[in-house]
Amino acid sequence: MKFVLFKKSMEEGAAPVYLFDGEEEYFKERGEEMLKAKFLQEPSLNYTVLQGETLKGAQMSALLAAVQCVPFLSEKRIVKVTDFFPTEKDYAAYLKPYLENPQRDTILLIINSASPKGKTVDLRKAPNVTWVDCSRADDDTVLRWIYTQFKRAGIAADTECCERIMRYCLSDMSRVAGETEKLKAYALQGGEITAQVVDDVVYRDTDYKMYEL
Repeated sequence: MKFVLFKKSMEEGAAPVYLFDGEEEYFKERGEEMLKAKFLQEPSLNYTVLQGETLKGAQMSALLAAVQCVPFLSEKRIVKVTDFFPTEKDYAAYLKPYLENPQRDTILLIINSASPKGKTVDLRKAPNVTWVDCSRADDDTVLRWIYTQFKRAGIAADTECCERIMRYCLSDMSRVAGETEKLKAYALQGGEITAQVVDDVVYRDTDYKMYEL
């Protein structure tokens, strides 16, 4: 599913396994925050982070032990694994049996940012895995996001201002989010964002500066 559908999907409860991948880091970070806020209490007892590159062969047992634990004083337990690309052999021996019958009180959260090395299993097609596509959002989605952030903060901003923010940040959501927060702090409640304010406050990425030249 596209990231814009992810929040609505949580209204029906958490999936046992999520896979976030794509080039937009903001969506991955935001998705993890949303899962924690809705399902995780007592993070010190119910949140584990593992590095995918260390999970090879028998070391996969560390992952299985983590996901099979039940939560303590929390609705869910979250086990996060970063850059996880299991081989076909490791998948068949360790991961597949778990995915076919996952622990329903645990959320296995796989967040991939690197690229796989060698032949690996496509986890997007694995059983009980909910794939969240974190690729770059289209311009209309970015514009709506910027406009909504200002509207919720009680700040007036027209389409031209939102488009400038998007262009100056090259539609990179991490940059867009940071610059939007900066402008919200600048305008304060009930303020207004003008094109001149955007030009004065928003940092223009190097690529955009080269385009202007």
